[in-house]
Amino acid sequence: MTAGMAYRAKNQVLAGAGHAAAREAQELADGCAEAALMKLQETFGYAGNETLNIGGRPCDILLIEGSGTYNRTIKTKAGAKGYTRRATVVIGKISFPTTISSWIESE
Repeated sequence: MTAGMAYRAKNQVLAGAGHAAAREAQELADGCAEAALMKLQETFGYAGNETLNIGGRPCDILLIEGSGTYNRTIKTKAGAKGYTRRATVVIGKISFPTTISSWIESE
């Protein structure tokens, strides 16, 4: 194996590890958003603004935007191994059946 081949192999391993950590952070942010959605369905006045532990890892539910049973926005943030990911969920209607207008994953 040449030095160049070893260098490329090392970088591929590091990139793969980074991709896994970024995916882990996004899964955590999404899980946090799901938890916030369930809490909001149980209590329309749920405001968010708390840190949860999912599988022993922390994630933040930011202050939920809007009020009542229409047009609410959940925003979450989570990190893993230096990667931060976010989820933004726009809810058209909370009461049965709940309508999710959009679910956006971002850095």
